[in-house]
Amino acid sequence: MTDLSDGLEKIAEEGSDSNARRQSELVNLSFTLKDARIVKYVYEGEERQAYVGTVVIDGAEEEAYLRGAICMRQIKWMIENGKLPAALKLVRDSDRFGSPYVLKADEPAGLTGPDGVNGESSAPALAEQVAV
Repeated sequence: MTDLSDGLEKIAEEGSDSNARRQSELVNLSFTLKDARIVKYVYEGEERQAYVGTVVIDGAEEEAYLRGAICMRQIKWMIENGKLPAALKLVRDSDRFGSPYVLKADEPAGLTGPDGVNGESSAPALAEQVAV
């Protein structure tokens, strides 16, 4: 075997023995995606691709599968545009056919207030009602 064959075979074996977290276990969780790589796997006799990403959940680092047409395009875009690591939340978009997995930016609580100062937000001003 060549170095190429040996290397490809090793990666294929590692992918099939992975103990990465299932994507469905990430739904509605906040996590940081540090990096991701494409892996190939066989499901019901069909070869498929997914990303396996290094995620940090509640301070613990682990690997997780991330797949699906929209999710994979989002990860590819983040990699190509240098957006990793990124604070994310994985959701199911029930407004789309098949309720696909979609990544959303997960803005830390307290940093998204209207004035954007140290996460503090003042109470919203009352709108003045004017009779027309």
